[in-house]
Amino acid sequence: MAAVPWPAGRAAGPRGKPLLQVRGVTKEYRTEGTVTHALRGVDLEVAPGEYLAVMGPSGSGKSTLLHIMAGLDRPTSGAVRIGGRDISTLPDRRMTLMRRRELGFVFQFFNLVPCWRRARTSLSHSSWTECTGASTGTESRSSSGPSA
Repeated sequence: MAAVPWPAGRAAGPRGKPLLQVRGVTKEYRTEGTVTHALRGVDLEVAPGEYLAVMGPSGSGKSTLLHIMAGLDRPTSGAVRIGGRDISTLPDRRMTLMRRRELGFVFQFFNLVPCWRRARTSLSHSSWTECTGASTGTESRSSSGPSA
C-alpha cells in the first residue's frame, strides 16, 4: 500500500502545519489467538489543499487506514491528528461531533445505492421507492421484494 500526497514532498500547510498527521499507526485484529496486522507503523502528513491517493492491492490495508484517518475506527497504537488535534483518543461522542462538523466522506458509489442504475434508468418515483425500500405509505410492495 502506498499513500502519496500530491504534490509529492513534505506536507506543510499554512505556517508549516499539516492538516492531517498519521504517526506510527498500527491496527491489529485478534481472533482465536491469531493476530492479523492490517497496518504496521504508518506515517504520513497531508497539507491543506493537497490531494491524497491511497493505492495498493486488495487486503493491503487501504480501507483500514482511511477508516482510521476519518475517525470511523481506532488504531491499535499510534496517533491521528486533524488540524493538530489527536482524534485517536477522543471519546465516542466527541468523535461523532468532530466527524459531523469537520469531515466529509465520499464512499464508493455502489455501496451507497445498490440499485441506482435501475432507478436512474426508469426515472420514476415508484422505481426508486422499490429500489431503496423507502415508503411514503401510499406505495404497495410485493412480498417477494423488488424485481430486477
